Amino acid sequence: MLRNFKKFITIKKILFFSGLLAACPEIFAGSINLTPLNYNTSGLYYSTSGGTFVSDLTGFYTTTTPVQWTIGSYNIRNGQTWATLAVSATSTGGTYDVYIYSSSQVVLYSQTALSTNASVDLTAITALAKGAPFYVKLVLNVNVKVTQVTATFAGNQITCYPSPYQISLGQMKMVFDVNTNSKATLQIYDNRGRLVKTVLTDKAVTALNSRFDSIYTWDGTDDNGRVINTGIYTVVVRVTPDDASKTAEKYISTFRILVFR
Repeated sequence: MLRNFKKFITIKKILFFSGLLAACPEIFAGSINLTPLNYNTSGLYYSTSGGTFVSDLTGFYTTTTPVQWTIGSYNIRNGQTWATLAVSATSTGGTYDVYIYSSSQVVLYSQTALSTNASVDLTAITALAKGAPFYVKLVLNVNVKVTQVTATFAGNQITCYPSPYQISLGQMKMVFDVNTNSKATLQIYDNRGRLVKTVLTDKAVTALNSRFDSIYTWDGTDDNGRVINTGIYTVVVRVTPDDASKTAEKYISTFRILVFR
């Protein structure tokens, strides 16, 4: 009976912690912005056709007939998913159209005759579910100005497995991406925010073309070599590029995981 009671308690713990995991998903988000300030250096400019296209500090617009402006290619790393596309615009009587294309030029979304800000739920576009690259085409009419185009994404820069992790069965693997040569710090915290284990401190990590650039392991012990207790733990990776000018590659990513002995 005592053995059955202990088994019941263990199952209750797993169900409880699994509920916490569902309520506290991994937290990471980022965005790819296109503004007049970064227009020439963003790498997103593709082509224009039609009227006279203007880009200045006030926005993007046309001074003559309608102009087609293609922004390509919005692209993110593996392990991330697209969230939204937002277009910030002002109008003094003009309108604009928004088209989203796949990398093979298939139209995935369109909205026409807009005169205010637009927001597209990219999670609803099946072809973009896994973060596939896409293009945006804006058709600008006279008397409308676009001031910013932002694609946001979310997902795991870091992934841990097996999840849940049972210490007695071996080591847990932690994998994450870097786009450029960087320094990485990898730490594990308990559910009270206390540091349990430091796996890496400013470790030099080289950018590779593999699915995951870096793989590290953890055996379920703390910094003093003691096996930790059953519970929810958060793995945090902090990545800082060696080239300080590559600010878009700097990130902090977390992964919550149920650990039991």
